Amino acid sequence: SYVFENTALNGGWFVGVANRSAYVLEATVTGMPTSTDRYPMAGFMVGTGDDALRFTVQYNKDNSTYRYVVWNQVQGVVSAGGSMASNPFESGSMNIKLVHDAEGYKFYVNGELAYSTEKSFGEDTRVGLINEAQITFKDWKYSAE
Repeated sequence: SYVFENTALNGGWFVGVANRSAYVLEATVTGMPTSTDRYPMAGFMVGTGDDALRFTVQYNKDNSTYRYVVWNQVQGVVSAGGSMASNPFESGSMNIKLVHDAEGYKFYVNGELAYSTEKSFGEDTRVGLINEAQITFKDWKYSAE
């Protein structure tokens, strides 16, 4: 198990997780609130104290659908995908996975590639979970070479 350090990014960094050249972060999300006054999201974040990317699935209250959104702590939205073809919670839960290797980062939702980037953060890269609106993660795991 890992300890979290809370952040102002609506998430937490894993404490004591060393930066690796390759790793996989995976989690099952059991549900997401669908209120009409918020855009809840769940996913992963990677980066440094000054720069971070958040790879998320977000409920879009404007049209009652889900989409992936990648945020940069400095720039704001980097990529916002259109509505997902289906509700990612159709089977009762959603699986999200972030794969980091020499080619960059790949974000998967229920086994389908949602976003990839070649961005690199360097030696002081941290890894964590992002959770807005009290979303439950279960069966999450971190594995590295």
